[in-house]
Amino acid sequence: GGEWVSRRMMVGVTVVTMVVAMGMFLWEMFRPELHYYLTLVRKAMVVVIYAYIKLLHAHPLSARAITCAILFFLADTVSQRLCGLKFSLMRAIRYSVFGFLVNGPFLFLWYTMTFYLGPPDTFIGSLQKAVFEQVTMEPFVMLLYYSYDAVLSRQSWAEFVLRLRGSFGSIFIRNSVFWLPANFLNYYIGTPDLRVIFANTCSFFWNTYFSTFVNRKKTAEAH
Repeated sequence: GGEWVSRRMMVGVTVVTMVVAMGMFLWEMFRPELHYYLTLVRKAMVVVIYAYIKLLHAHPLSARAITCAILFFLADTVSQRLCGLKFSLMRAIRYSVFGFLVNGPFLFLWYTMTFYLGPPDTFIGSLQKAVFEQVTMEPFVMLLYYSYDAVLSRQSWAEFVLRLRGSFGSIFIRNSVFWLPANFLNYYIGTPDLRVIFANTCSFFWNTYFSTFVNRKKTAEAH
C-alpha cells in the first residue's frame, strides 16, 4: 500500500513538473506575440471604457438604461442555462425590459440623489449610504420586480402574496450578504463616474442568481 502511494505521488510530481516545464517553454517561445496581443487587448479595453464613460456623460439616463437592459438579458440567459432549461427568448426579453424601464433609470436617480444629498464618501459615510440603500432601495426594487413579473404572468393577488411570503425574505437576506459589501466598496472606493460600471458588473452576477432563484421558486410552486 505504501509503495503504491509513493508511486502515485512520484507520477503526480513528474506530470506537474512536465506541465510547468512545457508551459515555461511555450511562454518563452510565444512571449513576444503574447505580449503584443495582450497589449492590443489592454489598449482596446481602455478605449472602450473611456468611450463608455463619455457616453455616460453625454446620455446619463439612456446609457444606464440600455446597459441595465443588456446585463439583465445576459444574466437571465445564463440563468436559464444554469437551470438546464430550453432558452426562452421571451423570458430574457421580459427581464431585459425591466432593466431598461425600471432598474436602469431608478439607479441613475438613486446614485444622483446619494451623491448630492448623502454623506461624503468617507468610511463612515460610505457605510451609512450602503446600509441606507440596503434597507430602502433594495427591498423596493425587489418588490417592483415581483409585481412586474406577477402582472406579466397574470398571477392572482393570492398567488402574488403567496410567492412573496415564500421567497422574499430568504432572497432579501442573500441580497444583503451580496450587496452590502459591494455597495460599501462602490461608495468608498469608486468615483461617481465609475460607480455605475462597478454596480453593473456586480449586478450581472447578482441578477443571474436572482433570476435563477426566483424562477426555480416559481417552478416549484407551479408543481
